[in-house]
Amino acid sequence: LKFDFHISFNATTQNGIHNFLNQVDAQIERRFNKKFYAQGTVGSKTYTRVLIEFEPRYWVINPGTDYSSKNPNDRTDHIEIKMKASGSPQWDTGTPADAYQLHFPYNRPARVFAQYFAEMVGVSSSTMSTASAYQATIRSVLANGTVHDI
Repeated sequence: LKFDFHISFNATTQNGIHNFLNQVDAQIERRFNKKFYAQGTVGSKTYTRVLIEFEPRYWVINPGTDYSSKNPNDRTDHIEIKMKASGSPQWDTGTPADAYQLHFPYNRPARVFAQYFAEMVGVSSSTMSTASAYQATIRSVLANGTVHDI
């Protein structure tokens, strides 16, 4: 996830950015990980209990601080999050995709960001607690895979 903190208020210090990203990461861990497992076959190998985990990586753009000191190698595969001071979160086109940007206010809680993360991984915020909602996402890597509650 490529975060753009080009906003001018005190929350864009390295500590402010670090605290915000830690809260986002904790919400993703709490709401998405250790909830589901997948079953399916790849080639001739059958998998019966593959734990589904999401581990996002964060790339931070912020003038005046050197938060992300190293650019990622896969620069084109990031969803960009443009931070703003206030307002409502929204996709620039109304829907998520790699080519779109999420405009997210810094003053919103991390649990709200988790709802948008659900859309980034292919589920809606209203179904992110339902195993079957992840079926299409899992089938992109595990053909004919099924998803189950732990």
